[in-house]
Amino acid sequence: GELPQFTKLPSTILQTLDLKDLEEARKRHKSTISQFKETADKYVELPELSGWMEKKSAAGFRSWQKRWIIVRRTHILWSKQMMDTQNPLDPSQRKKFNNSMTLLTIKQIRPVSSKRKRKFDIITAAKTYHFKCKTSQQRDLWLNGLNLHLKVLADSMKFLRQSFIFKNE
Repeated sequence: GELPQFTKLPSTILQTLDLKDLEEARKRHKSTISQFKETADKYVELPELSGWMEKKSAAGFRSWQKRWIIVRRTHILWSKQMMDTQNPLDPSQRKKFNNSMTLLTIKQIRPVSSKRKRKFDIITAAKTYHFKCKTSQQRDLWLNGLNLHLKVLADSMKFLRQSFIFKNE
């Protein structure tokens, strides 16, 4: 019988196919996928960050405001009510919150020296955000958790920059 049309290749294309290049690309792809899976496995170990705390008002007339704060994927989001999103990359999802920031904009997370050790700052290039937790233990959980999220995000970005996806060949 006759071969289906999609299996027929013009002889000019067959001559230009280099199977060695194809094999190299396959190896590179396999290596990249396994590296990505190793990086992705780290996400499983990331702490779940969500809870009530106070955020200092930018306006200043009501100094501290109670906010529900969550970290999802690449964003930290806050709201007056308890809510959640699994897709912070979707602007319509982020709009439901009072505000949000991408973790990539964070330059530093630092504890604030105070009597009860409940405060910390998130510093971006544009602004410093001030937060106050109920306890010093909660503050330490947020400091360590946010720093871990930032490290995994930085590792993922480094991996993507080094991977074949962005290499010009």
